[in-house]
Amino acid sequence: MLESITCYVVGTLFGYLAFKNMNRESIITTTLDTLIADDYVRSYEDEEGKIHLYKWYETSIEEEESETDDTP
Repeated sequence: MLESITCYVVGTLFGYLAFKNMNRESIITTTLDTLIADDYVRSYEDEEGKIHLYKWYETSIEEEESETDDTP
């Protein structure tokens, strides 16, 4: 029992010390970029360069515009 508690405390301290200097924003940005690149999250970039996320069952504004452009 004491070994389990010791391992938990040591692991928690290691995690805290190893990652305390990492910026949360950079972690979130890297995670979202990876999810977008691997097509787990759908996104599009608008004219201003902002990235917008949307659900899989939703259509993006770009897809809606392309659908309206194709109709005669």
